[in-house]
Amino acid sequence: MRLAQMAKELNRPTNEVSASGRELLTNLGARHRSHLITHAWQVQIVTTNEVATWLR
Repeated sequence: MRLAQMAKELNRPTNEVSASGRELLTNLGARHRSHLITHAWQVQIVTTNEVATWLR
């Protein structure tokens, strides 16, 4: 899912979604988006179905 799609689905400004993404990367110690998703799944912040949806 692209940034603009996420912002639209969340009904939030694109720059706010981008800033939140950067904050998540930092807080979870992820190097990139796919690493963030993997780490969030491992610590059970997101479900398998959510991950599959995001990676489409």
